[in-house]
Amino acid sequence: MLEINNSDLEWEVLQEPLIIEEIIPNECIPKNSVRIVVDRTDSYQIQAVLTAIEERGPLTAETNIKCYTHFYETSPGEHIEPFDIEGRDQYGSKVELKKCYVTNIRSEENYRENLKKVVTFNIIVYEINIDKNSGYDASCLSEWYLNGPGKEVFFPRETLRILKKDSDKIEERKRVPIDITLDKAIQLSVQNIGSSEMGRDFILVTLDDIKFIIATVPSHFGPKWSRNICIEYRKEFGLIPDREKREAISEIVSFVLGTQLLNVGFTEYDNEGQTLAYFAQPSWGKAYSRSVCENIPLSPFKLGIKSAIINEGKIEELMCDLVPKYLNKRDKLGLKEALWRYWISRDNPLGTNLPVLSSSLELIMHNWFKSENSKSNGFWIPNGDFEDMIKESLSVAEKKIDEYIENKIKSLENSDSLEAQEIEELKKTIMNNICHSNGMSISKQYLAFFKEIGLESGPVEKKAINARHAMAHGNKMDIKEFEKMERCTRAYQTLFHRVFLKVLGYEGRHVDRSVIGFPEKNINLPLGKTNKLNAEILALISKNKVIS
Repeated sequence: MLEINNSDLEWEVLQEPLIIEEIIPNECIPKNSVRIVVDRTDSYQIQAVLTAIEERGPLTAETNIKCYTHFYETSPGEHIEPFDIEGRDQYGSKVELKKCYVTNIRSEENYRENLKKVVTFNIIVYEINIDKNSGYDASCLSEWYLNGPGKEVFFPRETLRILKKDSDKIEERKRVPIDITLDKAIQLSVQNIGSSEMGRDFILVTLDDIKFIIATVPSHFGPKWSRNICIEYRKEFGLIPDREKREAISEIVSFVLGTQLLNVGFTEYDNEGQTLAYFAQPSWGKAYSRSVCENIPLSPFKLGIKSAIINEGKIEELMCDLVPKYLNKRDKLGLKEALWRYWISRDNPLGTNLPVLSSSLELIMHNWFKSENSKSNGFWIPNGDFEDMIKESLSVAEKKIDEYIENKIKSLENSDSLEAQEIEELKKTIMNNICHSNGMSISKQYLAFFKEIGLESGPVEKKAINARHAMAHGNKMDIKEFEKMERCTRAYQTLFHRVFLKVLGYEGRHVDRSVIGFPEKNINLPLGKTNKLNAEILALISKNKVIS
């Protein structure tokens, strides 16, 4: 196996334990703290072990009253405020451990020094900032993610890794043809036969204001249970986006690749590829991060090698088309929250996933009805017109309801009873129902929504939507029902893909997972139908071949 000389270029910072022996004292840690060791757990969370040398005596000794009071004088269920720790690591870099929580404290006698004991704090850490070379502007930033796509996704561009002379260690990495010209890359390859390695492992996404690279991470980096990926930004491509925009980009990249990217940090570099700073965080949800990495990717598109033979640049074209559209509509239509629910549904048991999946679709629908894009806003009659229509009748109805309630309460023996209070609340309930009678039912909202976004639906979509109701209301599951739920889940997932792409303005082809074989078809065709347009084109091509 080839070794990477500068592994900081390939993966996140916590590849080896971080050791902090120069610790800045604060009131939340013992004053005699001597060492902190920080590393990743098996599920890729961040853990730290702080060691302190204490004088023998009660834990509430005067030297550390504030510290131990913070951890011991709390009541069950009480909120514990997190704290931060600052210091320098074994390389002299400034380190901040942020949002720390102590999970366990233990102490033992130090037999070498009779008057001392060793106290150990087990700490959960939610953020790490490491400043290696302060005062320099970053020229490049790489975001690191667990749960990248599998080998079936084809990345057309090649990375050149140049080996150290007379060694099997890689000392330099170049993205071709970005760092160097293609001719130069070929020359390097020829001159370094046996001393270089090239692999198709990245794409370049070019937008109006920025460019960025999406690249797979070599398999020997990161946890073995995950496929890993990075998104790389450079100043030479344009401004490096802020964290919020980078997060938004990772969301739509996740959707296109069909797998939820789980961020574990980023690294900043200078022009020479030297590390300036690191940021590290736990992967989301502890055990969840491992289970989600076991899910089969479900991209709405065919991105494999067979598809790439026909169109090598397909994945780049998709990203260049969808990323700016997503950034534009993400907040307006609640797409971030909808995607989050979609990913949660992917990790739920079959059947129980449908209510969560439907909530993601309904979230997009309700935000659409609130937007300027909607013609109906989910109402049978424009709501302003409806309010004008019922204004007078509403006033009459309100007076009659008041009279009814007043007479009903008078007939009671005790006008202050619970029954009287319930009668008084009738008015609010009835008036609300009258005022909201203009709103469409959820099934009719679906139809209106599909019509407004130009999405044709059929019996397969209807069955999938109705299956959600059965699970939400607790219907029993037998073998036949289980098989039905499996089919409905694939159909509902594909329906979500279609809706998501439609509101982004996509008009190309997608994968229909409601049909055996998962065929690719135009997004405007309902689920389960054959793409008749393609059949006609193929028939015409065959006819022309016969004539010629």
